[in-house]
Amino acid sequence: MYQLAATFHHRRFVLIGHDWGGAAAWEFAITHPECLSGLVIINAPHPALFVREIRRSPDQQEASRYINLFRSPIAERVLLANNFSLVWHRAFQALYEKGLMNDRDRKAYLTCWHQPGGLTGALNWYRAVPALDIPVEKSERNIDRAPTTLGRDLCVHVPTLVIWGLNDRRLLPGLLDGLDEYVQDLTIKRMPEAGHFVQVERSELVNSYIKDFLRSRKGSACGVRAI
Repeated sequence: MYQLAATFHHRRFVLIGHDWGGAAAWEFAITHPECLSGLVIINAPHPALFVREIRRSPDQQEASRYINLFRSPIAERVLLANNFSLVWHRAFQALYEKGLMNDRDRKAYLTCWHQPGGLTGALNWYRAVPALDIPVEKSERNIDRAPTTLGRDLCVHVPTLVIWGLNDRRLLPGLLDGLDEYVQDLTIKRMPEAGHFVQVERSELVNSYIKDFLRSRKGSACGVRAI
């Protein structure tokens, strides 16, 4: 991502990311703060807090247990079955039924997943992170003994806006606890009426939060990049 950033016209920019895009954005902000004038995170946990919750919170372990399938050798075969019905129904069906996604959206996702390597490329994000080994069963003894940090400085030194749908069934609100220990300049917008795809469910409000944040960064010459 740093090499991509070097091609931008602006010396510094605001980086916006959701889910895995948010994970990449956290990492970029930690390692290359000189490139950023701001960071916007939407339902994506800071790496230190995700490790902490996976090790210590039985509820987050349970919410994240699906990751074990995504990391397994059979993931492609299971998820491809019935034209990706499992993925679609668990991730998007509720939004589809509410009219927040349509047939055009569904076709776009299916087309992407059916591309050669498309599904494997997505699953490899999960497979590449050792910290995503989720305990198969709840075990307080193992949780207590497990490490809760990643062994390096994970502080973020750029102004950061975090927007979080509290009804996210996979990334629980406990992932926000203690975030101010890692982010010096932090604003959190908690949205109890929305879930993981808060940017779809409450798009106008999310956009207003982002616009306000961008206006606050207007004094710093910057562009905007979303991932």
